[in-house]
Amino acid sequence: MLFRSFPSHDRVSGGRTVLFVSHNMASISALCSQGILLEKGKIMIKNRIDECIESYLLLQKNKNRSYQEGRFIKKCFTNIHYFKEKDKASQSITFHVTINNESIANNEPVIGIGINDQLNNRIATVMTTFQKNKLTIQPGENEIVCEVPNCNLAAGEYKVKVAFGDSYKNLEEISEIHEFEIKSWDYFGTGVIPNRNQGSILLNANWKIK
Repeated sequence: MLFRSFPSHDRVSGGRTVLFVSHNMASISALCSQGILLEKGKIMIKNRIDECIESYLLLQKNKNRSYQEGRFIKKCFTNIHYFKEKDKASQSITFHVTINNESIANNEPVIGIGINDQLNNRIATVMTTFQKNKLTIQPGENEIVCEVPNCNLAAGEYKVKVAFGDSYKNLEEISEIHEFEIKSWDYFGTGVIPNRNQGSILLNANWKIK
């Protein structure tokens, strides 16, 4: 699938039309006003850029439902928990990744999980190398559990990328292996639900007048 997009006139001098070919949804959204969505050389959609992006994401989502597992990375799913205690609210997310270990001799893998938004902007990354305790896996299939206790992602749909290797090389990575959704809710416990257009990260702040 391929995007051929035309940058907005106010970004192109001399009234010329520039052909911009990319799979980067963030760049396309920022630079272009019109787009053409191609599939196997055929024009599927020619429309405003937001309509093209929406169609592209929907088609990609349908393709991901028929995802084929990799040699090492077999599957991934998430559990999301929302909880509130007195005046404090929070949410946590747990990633479950099945890894087939057939190549790492010392059983100490390097596993990374990337969280992207629907435009494929990287929102956050968690890696085994970010923690002090070593992760040890056994030969064969292992279910790896990664808990993020204070996940302050805003409401929206997110894509998951998983990478697997050792300290010497990256053996495999799979983009968009899984998708999950954070629902809209009273995260701050104030009765005000954050707007989805206010960013991807929810920050707790203390306000005062000095």
